[in-house]
Amino acid sequence: MNTILIVDDDMIGRFTVESILEGEGYQLVMAENGKDALQKARQSPPKPARHHPFGRNDARNERI
Repeated sequence: MNTILIVDDDMIGRFTVESILEGEGYQLVMAENGKDALQKARQSPPKPARHHPFGRNDARNERI
C-alpha cells in the first residue's frame, strides 16, 4: 500500500483529500503545517511526488 503525506492548513481541505484518497486505497499521513509535516516525514520518509496546487500539467499547461 502506498502512503501519502498530505499537508494543508485547511482542515476541510485535508478531510476532502483524505476521503478521496482513502477510497482509492492509499494510506494517509496528515499534517496541518510544514513543521508538523517535516516531523512526520522524518518518522516515516515518504517517496517524492509532485502536485501542482492548481491542477495543471506543467509540461503543457493544461488542466488535468
